[in-house]
Amino acid sequence: MSTPSKRRRRDVARNVGIGLFLLLPLGAYALLNVYPSLMSIFYSLTKYTGAGAPEFIGVQNFVSMAKDRVVRIAVVNGFRNMLLVLVVQVPLGFVLAYLLSRVVRGSKVFVFFFFLPVIISEIVLALLWRFVYNSQWGLINSLIHAVGVEAVPKWLSNPKLAPWAVLVPGVWQWVGFNVVLFLAAIEGLPQELFDAAKIDGANNWQQLRYVTVPMVRGVYVMATILAINGSMGGPLGYPLMLTDGGGPFDMSQTLSHYIYEQISVRWGGVAHWGYAAALVLLNFALVSVLSGITWRYRRGLEVG
Repeated sequence: MSTPSKRRRRDVARNVGIGLFLLLPLGAYALLNVYPSLMSIFYSLTKYTGAGAPEFIGVQNFVSMAKDRVVRIAVVNGFRNMLLVLVVQVPLGFVLAYLLSRVVRGSKVFVFFFFLPVIISEIVLALLWRFVYNSQWGLINSLIHAVGVEAVPKWLSNPKLAPWAVLVPGVWQWVGFNVVLFLAAIEGLPQELFDAAKIDGANNWQQLRYVTVPMVRGVYVMATILAINGSMGGPLGYPLMLTDGGGPFDMSQTLSHYIYEQISVRWGGVAHWGYAAALVLLNFALVSVLSGITWRYRRGLEVG
């Protein structure tokens, strides 16, 4: 029979073992996430070119950021991108997933083709979309010509169209991710719920409205927050490849691409790591606020 002192020693030994077991992953997390985040805050308060010692300048980077026209354009494009993913990307992913869940044969093939763009590089897809947007013989303008319209738009050189043109490919690319996410949630629902709904006389639409949608609402919340996290910064490869760096007149700039411009040295320029770190914090603040609002709003719907 074990005494209290022996039990205490076993508990201590077990707790020490658990602590040692968690030490490695916690250390890796601190090294790869916490430390870079703290360094981003530090560099945002400095003037740093990537060479030499950083020069402390306080909040000057944030003051400059508030006056930067390109930052304002990038933030507006971030909200445009968020609008597209919330109105098109996430709902379309749910609709396609629901339709695929009703398909008995061949659904896995469709899932593969929907998900394929997700695993392909933005740069490769951007080259594809350059052909789609070509003003002379591109797919979109060829279809417009086919219906008898002669005056076709120049998608990538028009300041009003270019911001939307560089965002649409990213929305198209990530629809497949939402399809897989929602399809897994729908296929995991208990079949007994649908059998009971059928016995009560519910048709397919009523089953969708009163069974499927409420049961996957939590997954929809997660998909929405993930979409917001990825949308505010905007795509990087599409502005870079489609408009040669956010043109025309920086109207298609995104925060991700503008951060890339600040840390890259092109045409004999100087990198601005401190300013880039401030832009990263701006993106983090926007994503945190919008995700928090979304979570609070959606949680209220679930409780209600």
